[in-house]
Amino acid sequence: MKTLVFGLFLLACTASPAWAAGLQLSIRDGRVTLDAQDVTLRQILTEWARVGKTRIVNAERITGGPITLKLENVPEKQALDTVLRAVPGYMAVPRQALLADASIYDSILLMPTTTVVAAAPPRPAPGISGSQPGANFTQLRPTPTLSPGVLPEPPESPANQGDDPAIAAAAAAGLVPVAAPMPG
Repeated sequence: MKTLVFGLFLLACTASPAWAAGLQLSIRDGRVTLDAQDVTLRQILTEWARVGKTRIVNAERITGGPITLKLENVPEKQALDTVLRAVPGYMAVPRQALLADASIYDSILLMPTTTVVAAAPPRPAPGISGSQPGANFTQLRPTPTLSPGVLPEPPESPANQGDDPAIAAAAAAGLVPVAAPMPG
């Protein structure tokens, strides 16, 4: 019988993830004492939920390696800010009725880390292939109609116009280059 009791005691001590990992947490009257050595944020939050009788939403989506942290008798809001500094954001809902041995928060909603989606590269304007928007961008407009007896003004031609076959083809079609307006 002694062997059975000793075996159950040993099993109970080794099965506790908080003790095995070096995690001690106490919450009393809105103040927190935390001693966490080489434990993950998820383990701290699981213990916070158990000890503080708090519902923590999205704790399973929090990732990260082990951390070491020690807080002694700090206000619970400050402790949460410190513990959750690696989380993009959180919302804590206060309890309606405060309990002495529980968290002042009824539930804590965690915003898990998100992946930023890269923006699509800018596309060239339709009909003009290979053009890059910017200071050297040239707009092509139809040649203005002239009144009888008025000579057309020669267009200002940038130095690189002769190198661009699209501009040469547009000029052959009766379009003249016009400098793009400055942004702003």
